[in-house]
Amino acid sequence: MANHFISLQELQKSQPQAVTAFQNAVSSNRRHHAYLVTCSQSQTSHNMVHALSLLLACHNQQTGRACEQCSGCKKVINGSHPDLLLLQPNDQQ
Repeated sequence: MANHFISLQELQKSQPQAVTAFQNAVSSNRRHHAYLVTCSQSQTSHNMVHALSLLLACHNQQTGRACEQCSGCKKVINGSHPDLLLLQPNDQQ
């Protein structure tokens, strides 16, 4: 997941309901043990997973934004976070 991904704020433009629901769950500390993200466009779902993973892993969240500097964010950016498992069809790897 070391590719360039867009931010959660950018995703808000194309997926407002999904982003708002997730931000509300995180800010109210009502997180689930797993999230299933599906989308007809592979890059859109990858962007969503990346942005949401950053928000969940961030140790220094500020107003619903990941800092992208803490150890949790860096692990997500490097694709080495132990709590993030990305499953996708063979034809999309």
